Amino acid sequence: MFAWEVVETCRRLGLTPVCVDNYGGAHDRLLDELRDAYTQLGQAHQDAAALQMDVAELCSSKRRLRQDNARLTRKAAKAQDRLAQIESSHSWRLTAPLRRLRSGR
Repeated sequence: MFAWEVVETCRRLGLTPVCVDNYGGAHDRLLDELRDAYTQLGQAHQDAAALQMDVAELCSSKRRLRQDNARLTRKAAKAQDRLAQIESSHSWRLTAPLRRLRSGR
């Protein structure tokens, strides 16, 4: 690895290069810093990928909840309509006194 590659890599990672020359290679301390920086970068990449998966899962759950909510709203509206039909029917009105007796009112 050339010294300029080490310097450029350090700058891209937000590090300050130390002890770099074109003859003897990079100082061991610098190589350790680079290794640590690449390890941190790899971990950050894995964390970002996990977060993207979490966000995708949340979006999918949100979509399913919206669909379930819409389905249940339609079902409740149908039940309300059916109840209104029953309550307005002739037989419902005729049996009202019997229902009152059963409920004890």
